[in-house]
Amino acid sequence: NGLTTTTDASGLYTFTLTVPGTYTVTETNPAGYTSTGDTQGANDDSISVTVSAGQTSSANDFLDIQAAIISGGVYDDNSDGDGAKDVGEPGIAGVLITLSNGLTTTTDASGLYTFTLTVPGTYTVTETNPAGYTSTGDTQGANDDSISVTVSAGQTSSNNDFLDIQASIISGGVYDDNNDGDGV
Repeated sequence: NGLTTTTDASGLYTFTLTVPGTYTVTETNPAGYTSTGDTQGANDDSISVTVSAGQTSSANDFLDIQAAIISGGVYDDNSDGDGAKDVGEPGIAGVLITLSNGLTTTTDASGLYTFTLTVPGTYTVTETNPAGYTSTGDTQGANDDSISVTVSAGQTSSNNDFLDIQASIISGGVYDDNNDGDGV
């Protein structure tokens, strides 16, 4: 019916209606929060309520959690191959990043990635090296394409970075020159 209200300090809301009927109560998530469900069991920020004249319908509740965020980047370490992010080393776009809970994403045009999580905890972030690249390191100092990150509700863990270098190739062969020993 177009009525709006804001929750009080305890998170409670009330609508006083003069016309009985069926109403849809819709929640707009507060900044930094993600829905985890509502009393109708869905996770859609919407509850359908039918009230008769003089009736009170209570416990029409929404459940939200402050999202935890894990972010970082994948950088081209071709300037020195030292496994550390240096000024001027560009990001690599399109790199597959996998979280231990099964979520995946790819790095954007700047080489950056972000996961927004509704369940805090410890996660492993894994990079799949792009074609033609090999790892030189990551922000945990290892060269294993894997970073362990622990986040709590509302926490952001950033700069979980991976460094890669384009492989250089030197090839040749060793031949048996026993036929005439001419070195050719």
